[in-house]
Amino acid sequence: MQVVDFDEDGDADLILGKQDFGQRYFERLSAREVIERTGDASPLHVFYGRMQVVADMDGDGRLEMLVQGGDQSKDVNMFADVEMMPFGMSKNKP
Repeated sequence: MQVVDFDEDGDADLILGKQDFGQRYFERLSAREVIERTGDASPLHVFYGRMQVVADMDGDGRLEMLVQGGDQSKDVNMFADVEMMPFGMSKNKP
């Protein structure tokens, strides 16, 4: 479970891991309303694997993600925010 401002709108969102190496994303809309985004509405729908960390790992003020590959893979990939695309795989793996 991670609580981060994933959509960068100033409030905390919730990311929960699933047993099948996916994630569930809950977006906070207001102080009283949280909605689960699924399928294409979820910004996490493009990742297959278990999200390990969501944080600003390089100090640029934007979030990066470490994602462990699915199907028992031990590979961990770092995804960083890149222009014109929400996230892309970083050339610098941790």
